[in-house]
Amino acid sequence: LRIGPYISGEWTYGGLPVWLNQIPNISFRSNNDAWKRLMQWWSKNGGPIIVAQIENEYSGNDHAYVDWCGSLVNNELSSTEIP
Repeated sequence: LRIGPYISGEWTYGGLPVWLNQIPNISFRSNNDAWKRLMQWWSKNGGPIIVAQIENEYSGNDHAYVDWCGSLVNNELSSTEIP
């Protein structure tokens, strides 16, 4: 789930803040507790959301992560009016 200032995979860290790399045991875009916790926090505290995209160009094979992304959007972001 690319909640936050995700710009493009062509940029360093895909446009994600560099400080995320300092989080112990984090693994980006995976079924990783540190990643999911930060993405949940960002979805509620990251400022105005103008659009949400579950994933983009995801080439991983982490079905648990993909299911979690759908659950986050359907459950925690369902009360928003973002397209």
